[in-house]
Amino acid sequence: MKKINIDIQTNGGTKTVEAWTPNSKSALAVNLSTRNEAGLDKKMGWAVTHIISGMAIATKIKTKSEAIQLARILGNRSEWNLIGDDGDLTNFPSSMKREVLAITENIKYGRPIVRF
Repeated sequence: MKKINIDIQTNGGTKTVEAWTPNSKSALAVNLSTRNEAGLDKKMGWAVTHIISGMAIATKIKTKSEAIQLARILGNRSEWNLIGDDGDLTNFPSSMKREVLAITENIKYGRPIVRF
């Protein structure tokens, strides 16, 4: 596990945050998710973020270990290279989007991980 700084996309623009990558080749990192309400940062759990685009692929994950598990499972997939630097998902396969959702739910509820 390596600690890095990444730029994430937020409603207020780009923000640099501390994150962790499961391995050196991962396209994904894990960061604490916050939302700014009334000028205060409210902790919202953990997020798994695509490092290059800064776009969160999963949010509101209860624990850091669950987020790391998701990043480990999916982080080295070549499909992440299909996301544009600006978060363009035009070429990103819909099957991968479904897989991200399914694996996230399985981790959240402690179910076996099913790979597509």
